[in-house]
Amino acid sequence: LLKLKELFQGDICKGAGFSKSIRKGIQPLLDQLNDHRHAIVKDCCEVLEAMAAGASGGESSDDMENVHADYVVPSLLQIVNSNNKIVGQASSNAVKAILTNCQGHRIANRLVDAAAPQQNAILRERSITFLQQVIEGWSDEKLAKLSQGIGKVLAPALNEGKRSLRSAARECMAAYKSKFPNSTGDVLASVDQHALKQLESVVPGATTEAAVAAKIAGDNAAANRSPVRRRKPRSSLETGDQNAGASGAQIEELEARVEEERNKRIEVDGKLAELKKSLSTERRLRANLQKASSEHQSTISKLQDQIKSMQSEASDADAQKKKLDAAERKSLKAKKRLGEISQENKSLQRELAEIKEELEAKSGHLERLKLAKGQHSELVQNVERERARADEAVSDLEGAKSRWASRENELFEIRGELEGNVTRLQMEMEALREQLAQSQ
Repeated sequence: LLKLKELFQGDICKGAGFSKSIRKGIQPLLDQLNDHRHAIVKDCCEVLEAMAAGASGGESSDDMENVHADYVVPSLLQIVNSNNKIVGQASSNAVKAILTNCQGHRIANRLVDAAAPQQNAILRERSITFLQQVIEGWSDEKLAKLSQGIGKVLAPALNEGKRSLRSAARECMAAYKSKFPNSTGDVLASVDQHALKQLESVVPGATTEAAVAAKIAGDNAAANRSPVRRRKPRSSLETGDQNAGASGAQIEELEARVEEERNKRIEVDGKLAELKKSLSTERRLRANLQKASSEHQSTISKLQDQIKSMQSEASDADAQKKKLDAAERKSLKAKKRLGEISQENKSLQRELAEIKEELEAKSGHLERLKLAKGQHSELVQNVERERARADEAVSDLEGAKSRWASRENELFEIRGELEGNVTRLQMEMEALREQLAQSQ
């Protein structure tokens, strides 16, 4: 809906083919007005406001009048009397925007029908408020055909028992009098005295004007009820012939009028039949549109379920991918640690080789000391010292051997553990890759 609003706020609504295009897809948009989520209804009303404003002054503005009259305004009038303030205000703003940007008598006739006495009181009040906007904002040319229809719904509303409806009708009556001063008396003639007294605050002289209109209507009715008196024919034959000729001319004139009225009646009956046929066609089209809309809605719900399922699968795949990445990072760390241990092992081996070389050198020196033992006491002492050193070196060597052995055992254990971890990680990586491929 927000994307549609942005689209309609551009120049797309002013194109020549916009009305035909929007007529095909308007019903799914209007179906959003029946959504139980008030935010959706509010956004839909704002989209309709943007469409009305965007189409104003465009190449298809005349045809948009039919779109608004046939589809948009009737749908908005169904929710304008909602008890929810958000829905009622949003739909009212949408109707006002349409009336501001599209001045068509068919739209006004929809409002007149909605303000009829048999309608809901809240709907009548809102419709009369809309009619006041029509009277104040539309041109005299557009209002020429609407004065009689608006007057017929104002009189019952002024006599209505609901206070807010009477107040709205009085405000609309003030605008009606300023626009149609010659038709105000006919409307006020059927308003009761109590309502006329209340109307005096906004329409001064309403009581007097109503009384004058009622007197004129009574005089006209009395004149229509009184019989036509014919003069007696004169005694002369010539005068009788003249009266007979005049009566014949009157009869012919009356017959011509009757024939004209009959032709008009036939023409009206033909138009009425065409309108009935058009109405039945529109009803069938509406039923087909509602059926197609319900099918479209079910298809949308199925697609939404599929989208949710695919989103769930995608989230599972992302989670598995994250696990796989974590396992790969863990494997890389293990490989790095194994390389460090291998380098440490090589360093220990070099150290052991150096110790062995030193031990061999000291052993050869000890043998030479043993051969020269008897030659000199100093040599003996040196030999003893060298022997002590050799023993010390041997003990150091043994300690180094034991440390090397323990270090080698530890190295073998770490290597076995790392190899097992690497094998396990590789198996997990393969399993995760297979799951990822299946989910994709």
